[in-house]
Amino acid sequence: MTDHTIIAPQGPQRIGKYHIRAKLGEGAMGVVFDAHDRDIDRSVAIKTVHKHLIEATGEEDWLGRFSREAQAAGRVLHPNLVTIFDYLEQDGLPYLVMERLEAKTLEDRMAEPQSLTLTEVAAIFGQILDGLSAIHGASIVHRDMKPANIMLTAIGGVKLTDFGIARFTKMDRTGAGMIGTPTYMAPEQFSGDDVDARSDVYATGVILYEILTGRQPYRGGGITAVMMANKGESVPAPSNLTPDLPAALDTVVMTAIRPDPKGRYNSAAEMRDALLAAVSTHGATLTAPPEAGATRSVETMIGRLSLLTMQRLEESLVTSIGPIGKLLARRAAETAVTQEDLLKQILGEVSNPAERDALHQTLASLMTADPGRAQSGLGEDDLRYIIAALTPHLGPIAGTLVRRQAARSTSLPQLLDTMTEVIPDANDRAAFLKAAQNQIAKGARHA
Repeated sequence: MTDHTIIAPQGPQRIGKYHIRAKLGEGAMGVVFDAHDRDIDRSVAIKTVHKHLIEATGEEDWLGRFSREAQAAGRVLHPNLVTIFDYLEQDGLPYLVMERLEAKTLEDRMAEPQSLTLTEVAAIFGQILDGLSAIHGASIVHRDMKPANIMLTAIGGVKLTDFGIARFTKMDRTGAGMIGTPTYMAPEQFSGDDVDARSDVYATGVILYEILTGRQPYRGGGITAVMMANKGESVPAPSNLTPDLPAALDTVVMTAIRPDPKGRYNSAAEMRDALLAAVSTHGATLTAPPEAGATRSVETMIGRLSLLTMQRLEESLVTSIGPIGKLLARRAAETAVTQEDLLKQILGEVSNPAERDALHQTLASLMTADPGRAQSGLGEDDLRYIIAALTPHLGPIAGTLVRRQAARSTSLPQLLDTMTEVIPDANDRAAFLKAAQNQIAKGARHA
């Protein structure tokens, strides 16, 4: 579900040992809370399922099955999956305690006016498919792949969420209705046939089609796909709707969304390899899809405020409304294009008039005194050296990560430190740093 932050806590004040600070979002399946683990001073997200959905199943062992599924998901650790820390039950409801991310969803990104380049598309979907490969390897099928369940971090990382309870989005056709998102559901999910990794491949293909063209291939989801196939009809290939897409990419998408699972890629890894191969031979920029809105590049406040001002902005909000203020500050800065817009977004989250007025004065003073984002002075050669050193450890996404973070860095050491942190293994981090520094020094000698 999309993370629409709500400041005022709603629901329980404590779940187990976790102190509830706010409700982050609510959807058809359940509710997500922002919480604090005081034992280790860590922010976490806690998700539960609506009670009426549990009651509608009519199965006494539902909580037991949910617990076993959560345990299986919790054992799958991967950089492209939201980590599950804990599982507990309270008042007859199950709760999953998960990694708390400062991120936006792919759904949010798709709503923004700036289009994605093919390199960015490949970086995002390569990570999506890597995450799916990890859960498929643990015999878990996501079943509810959709843009709202794909999280994008500030440095370009991708994390899948809701895979821990995805099995229960199936809950078939109860009195509460079908749970899930029909637009992205494979035909076999509607018919009750066996569901496997190819169902997630289908959903990923639908999302990719939507990103590339600005429209969904089958308005009615898998049911429409089957009906069209029975009539000998098919949807147009992405390149028919968006100019300059490579034919190989058409093949990737159309293979993934075939109504018959036997015609799709057998695994997420197979689709990933085909996607990266298709994009690697094509250097063009993806033009805006027909229904995606304006294509002009708009610089937001996150790139214009000085790092010190951004830090003070976050601190002011944390002081005023609690830890969630840091998330609000960054989210507003990433979307606002003017200082006025930034203030409007932030102040709109504060309901108390007196608190809002006091916060307005503080933030207005920070905006007035802001010197602007300093230029990093990073050269193109430096960026290429860093990308080359990082690619063996992260793959094709390295270029996207480095360039995105470079726009926010004020110095070469700061950029290197940030990129070092995204490498999980300590030995690999050291190898990257040594390689990058050697290349930069070598380049400087030959300059």
